[in-house]
Amino acid sequence: MPYCYSIELNSKLGFFSFTENFIDFESLLSLTEMEIEKLVPQLGLRKKILSGLKTLHRSVKEIESGELSDFSVENIEEEVPQKKLNTKERSAEEDLPKRKKFRKAETALNYSEIQNTARKYLDGNIIGRKFLAFYKKGLFDSSIRSQLAECIIVSELNVDLHPKKVISPQRFLELRNEIVEVFPTETAATYYVPRQPKTNLEGAKQPRGKLYDKYTCIIKDLRASGLRTANNCS
Repeated sequence: MPYCYSIELNSKLGFFSFTENFIDFESLLSLTEMEIEKLVPQLGLRKKILSGLKTLHRSVKEIESGELSDFSVENIEEEVPQKKLNTKERSAEEDLPKRKKFRKAETALNYSEIQNTARKYLDGNIIGRKFLAFYKKGLFDSSIRSQLAECIIVSELNVDLHPKKVISPQRFLELRNEIVEVFPTETAATYYVPRQPKTNLEGAKQPRGKLYDKYTCIIKDLRASGLRTANNCS
């Protein structure tokens, strides 16, 4: 509307000097009285132009005010609910803090899995990934578990490639617990049980489990090859 009004004003008053100076609608609104005086030296015509510009300014302000009012109403309608929350909605709103806490717990669990060295070993080679696939298909059996234990022990020994490296009882416990973290339905005792001291009822029991069995087998092979001579075994 203001643009059409300015065209009408322009045609009625004959703004030839405005056209020559490339004055468009935006420029027209920002003209000062001094600038108009330079463009239109005729007093009578200049008075008409100033009067028309005042009317034009009022029209622009009214339109801008109307648009702002409409926008504010829309915002209010969006922010203020039009009906009371039903019981289900209230319950969902009340549970929001609990959901946030649950997300934090999930994040912590994922972080723990990232720090899981057993999982890192399995993800690091194609043989390791085979066990992850077998587990998802429910194909774990005694043979697969023995292969899994061998994969973990070899990966652990390969960390520094030292032929005399010893895996401590504490590290065995960590590895077996990490395996159970990766494969939740597995039993920790399947992979490692530490040495049991002698009691009044029975004698001492040596460490056992698939991890320990594979470890002792690999140590024997290293000794046979001459790479390992010390009699160190957890």
